Amino acid sequence: MKVLIVGGYGVFGGRLAQLLLDECRLTIFIGGRDLVQAKKFCSAHQGMARPLAVRLDRLNCGEVLRDLKPDIVVDASGPFQAYGDDPYRLVRDCFAAGADYTDLADGRILWPGFQRRMNWLGTPDVLRFPA
Repeated sequence: MKVLIVGGYGVFGGRLAQLLLDECRLTIFIGGRDLVQAKKFCSAHQGMARPLAVRLDRLNCGEVLRDLKPDIVVDASGPFQAYGDDPYRLVRDCFAAGADYTDLADGRILWPGFQRRMNWLGTPDVLRFPA
């Protein structure tokens, strides 16, 4: 299974990556805007799964997702207030690429709009914790 962690070298994404590195059935992509930082993280953290550095920005995420074909994308990038004019772009691109999406959001403001958007797209099966 391929897992892409957006913000994978940050505090929350990095910790998640460290925990997943012990699972040999995973390919873990450490994504972020700074490829140098992603590579540093990958070289410093090894396990049964090998982390791979990927340059990823919300502006180029569709192309990267098509190339990598991840099964699941974990968004640990935040803060959501800095997502710009199109805060759901990564979510849409994940669904278009056939990837599941989860977010380690630190706020609830983003999610009511997300739920409305998914209902509008005909994708009502969105789970949110805490509900």
